[in-house]
Amino acid sequence: LVAESGGDIIGFSLYAVHLPTGKVTWENLWVKEDMRRHDVGRQLIEEGINQLRFKGHGYVMFLNNSNRQELFATYMEQNFGFKRGSTVLWMDRVLS
Repeated sequence: LVAESGGDIIGFSLYAVHLPTGKVTWENLWVKEDMRRHDVGRQLIEEGINQLRFKGHGYVMFLNNSNRQELFATYMEQNFGFKRGSTVLWMDRVLS
């Protein structure tokens, strides 16, 4: 999903669908710094959820690696009904 204003990209969101299970991993949500607090992120999340529901997907996991994870988690719980994960072990490695 891409948010635009005056022909400029002001935000985007990216998720991946695992086709065999229909589970969705939502990994990226970015809003241009001067456009934050103008509901751009909220609109991207709402549109993403609507698209996923329309396509019949029933599960989404949202990953966040910002330095404001607690604030983000609270926002997602209060505004979109997400729950904090407790059953997922996330492991990563830089390949160089």
